[in-house]
Amino acid sequence: MVSRVGDDELGREVIKRMKARGLNTDLVQVDKTNPTGFVRVSLDDDGVASYDIVKPSAWDEIEATNELLDAAKGAVVCHGSLAAR
Repeated sequence: MVSRVGDDELGREVIKRMKARGLNTDLVQVDKTNPTGFVRVSLDDDGVASYDIVKPSAWDEIEATNELLDAAKGAVVCHGSLAAR
């Protein structure tokens, strides 16, 4: 799993939960400047959701380190709502 979280409470919680589920966090980068990304969701009167992807976000600053590039050799799948904006 490749991602980037902020050096904040939310980022530490993300890493903690990943580890608790047995996920490898070696490629989860910790950003000392930008906060962990999050999305504000609101529902209108009909229950239709709208999304506000809050910026800045650590996720937007993933660094293409040698370790990450080596791990990306072969089959890679990129998934995430932030990648689709």
